[in-house]
Amino acid sequence: MKKLAVIYSGGKDSHLALLEAAAAGGRFSCLAGFDGGDRHEEYFNDARKPGLVAAHASLMGLPYGEIRTGPRFRIKDLRANVAR
Repeated sequence: MKKLAVIYSGGKDSHLALLEAAAAGGRFSCLAGFDGGDRHEEYFNDARKPGLVAAHASLMGLPYGEIRTGPRFRIKDLRANVAR
């Protein structure tokens, strides 16, 4: 199976998806989260939890990175940042 990078919020849904992918044989290269800056709560349905997500990544032995969005979140911003 290919290595996967996981977009991870630290919430129960993303954690369950991670566990299910691991149970299906997924191997993870890193955890990633979004940083929407001052407008984070407008773009994403979560409180900013970078410390929590970084701690989860550390406990799993995975590097953690944040994907920063532009002033207005657009899917092309995601593609540009993930490609790096």
